[in-house]
Amino acid sequence: MIRIKELSSYEEFRGMKEAWGDLITRSKADNVFLTYDWMNSYIKNCCNGNRLIILTVFDDDAMVGIAPLMVRRHGVMGLYARSVCFIGTTASDRMDFILDGPREKCVLSIMDYLIGIGRDWDFLDFHEIVRFSGTAETIKKWVKLRDLKSVSGPWDRSFFIKLNDNVDFILKKVSKKFHRKTKKLNKEVRANLEFRRYRHNEVKEALLDEIQFIASRSWKGTGHKSVFLKHGIRDFHKDIFLGFANSGCLDISILKMGDTPIAYIYNFLYNGRLSNYSIEFDSRYSHMSPGTMLMLWSIENAISKGIKEIDFGRGEEEWKTRLTQDFRMQEKVRIFNDNFYGKGLYLLYSAIKRIKRHRIIYGILRKIKQVFI
Repeated sequence: MIRIKELSSYEEFRGMKEAWGDLITRSKADNVFLTYDWMNSYIKNCCNGNRLIILTVFDDDAMVGIAPLMVRRHGVMGLYARSVCFIGTTASDRMDFILDGPREKCVLSIMDYLIGIGRDWDFLDFHEIVRFSGTAETIKKWVKLRDLKSVSGPWDRSFFIKLNDNVDFILKKVSKKFHRKTKKLNKEVRANLEFRRYRHNEVKEALLDEIQFIASRSWKGTGHKSVFLKHGIRDFHKDIFLGFANSGCLDISILKMGDTPIAYIYNFLYNGRLSNYSIEFDSRYSHMSPGTMLMLWSIENAISKGIKEIDFGRGEEEWKTRLTQDFRMQEKVRIFNDNFYGKGLYLLYSAIKRIKRHRIIYGILRKIKQVFI
């Protein structure tokens, strides 16, 4: 028989490290963004008092699932709403329920439990669920059974390269692009370029300073979008950086011009898969395409290290499609409470979704919001 137990305090969560690690290795959702250490860092640095709703799923006496959730307060076009979302939603590239049991029964039981505490939320907001896990499909079935209002999508494509498939072809293709880029540079510049990958005990706190130096001079930095410069998120990544360096999960590549760092790639190495999280370069060197050169070098180097796959994470930037056409679909589902406020939010979100299709109108509305709200 499936039953749910809620853990709502950080102290209860802290006692789950061993059981969490054991369960995730048996689940389809085994990725770095659902590990105990990632969740722990996010809770400490980014939850800002948000209520934790960590649901443990039991089949008789055996724990077969974890739903790592929290209640988040945020603005929706000037209104305030409470959403139940995955812990780490704003920072994680992959989210899901962690399950090693009868998947459909577990997911339905989780959703039924959330309906039972409906007074605590206005909508359920599930992002970045990989389609192959089947979780999103089960949630959609549950929505129909409950006759609730929901908005699905937009869906994201997450691009990846399997390095153990056609290694010679991939290596030749990448090397050709890399050498074509470097040949465009004069000899003096090429002589001053240094490419280096840092892993395990090579990762020191001083390396974080170099990354932040690059971030402050990148287009993301000037637009206050870099993960290493945002307050709160910056502290979260510092915690992740130091903690994951000790566990061997951190994989950093740096490109220097002489003694000056000009580009970085921030990766996680987990279960033989390299997950690309962030890439930035000093805008003063944009004419050299330092980010592209470093990525091509990094792929070439990863092949030599026996890494089986590079996952480029969420986002459909053009540079990803130039490297590969392989992708996995990631789903988003919003389910609205069956009360007056929830139905009103559904109408608002549905209208926003339609407006987003008209980019010019949506852009004007966003500017109006920034001025008056």
